[in-house]
Amino acid sequence: MSTMSDLDLVIKELYTAAKSTIGAADGLKEFYMKGDEPPQELSMETAKLKEIENRYGSFTFRFGITHLIDTGKKHYTEANIDEWIKEIDEQGKKDKENGVHRLMTADFEYEAVRCAAELSKLEIWDTLRYITRFVDVGLAIAKE
Repeated sequence: MSTMSDLDLVIKELYTAAKSTIGAADGLKEFYMKGDEPPQELSMETAKLKEIENRYGSFTFRFGITHLIDTGKKHYTEANIDEWIKEIDEQGKKDKENGVHRLMTADFEYEAVRCAAELSKLEIWDTLRYITRFVDVGLAIAKE
């Protein structure tokens, strides 16, 4: 379990996403903005990753990757996914009763969980190769 609060983690992810968008290379930025099909030389797994990113959007895709890595690939079973959706619903009800307004909506959390579930079905190394080629992680990785 992380020592950072949920809000701290969300703020960190939002900051990272904003910095990566600003710092993206022109060619990669155009690739994302146009939603073009991946170049022919990419593997089928990479094409699947791009299709998932196009379906959910770059921001949700990044949160899906984060959720996948934090939770662990082995935990993405149908039963666990259903349980997480129930937990999101329960937390949303508690927050509403207590007048708490969260930065992430339940719908956004559902999408991140669903995106991560799809990513969990792919080979992790293909996913990581895709990240290194097409997802600008900005300040998330310290450059030596």
